[in-house]
Amino acid sequence: MPLKPMTRGEVFYALANYLWSEQIKEGGIYHTMAIKNETPAFRDNQKTIIILNPDISKDGPKSYGWFRQLTDADPADGVPMDFYPSIMCLKDKGILLGNNGESKWHAPITRAEVLALFECLAMVWGEETKE
Repeated sequence: MPLKPMTRGEVFYALANYLWSEQIKEGGIYHTMAIKNETPAFRDNQKTIIILNPDISKDGPKSYGWFRQLTDADPADGVPMDFYPSIMCLKDKGILLGNNGESKWHAPITRAEVLALFECLAMVWGEETKE
């Protein structure tokens, strides 16, 4: 049972991972783009961070997945690299349009935003399946 509203980032990751997982995982096109970050997807994606293992120390190896990366991240530090490729993917495909130049990945998502994402997805997915 959810204890708090989903964030925009959780929805971005779930959507991109379900439809384009090969493209966002390590070695995929969007993962590579995110590492280079030559053209940040949005203003709030200019800085990227790698969160290691906060349970042990900042110097330990990463030992948990994207959800902890997302929930433990401080947006002031930057967007977590485990999660950023999904933003790059959705923006590149025309599904994620942003909010005044930002992805607002850490903010709760509204029902209207979910509907807008799925409307864009329907248009993009329709074009991709025609090809």
